[in-house]
Amino acid sequence: ANIAYISESLGHNNLKTTENYLASFEREEREKNASLLTNFGE
Repeated sequence: ANIAYISESLGHNNLKTTENYLASFEREEREKNASLLTNFGE
């Protein structure tokens, strides 16, 4: 998922905030969350 979309969805005003937030997750968890964000409506 596009980081700008994630940032907006989370209500962040700064992409760096979102980058730091995403960096706190393990890779597997990030991939799972990205999949959830991109597979809505299925």
